Amino acid sequence: MRLKYGPRPDVAARYKDGSVRVKEIASKTDKPAQLIRRNQERLDAEGIPNSISVSNMAVKINKLFGK
Repeated sequence: MRLKYGPRPDVAARYKDGSVRVKEIASKTDKPAQLIRRNQERLDAEGIPNSISVSNMAVKINKLFGK
């Protein structure tokens, strides 16, 4: 999988069996469903087994401490 250009996940781990686990960190303006779909489409197009998750921690922190 080439991740040099275009949408890239924040963190990606590739395992010996060829599968990939992706972790996205959503910003306050991101929509988690879009992040998952974007990564899912990219990995499916390359035929890579995957697991994708999104952390909303930035959104929660902004609600607590934001302006």
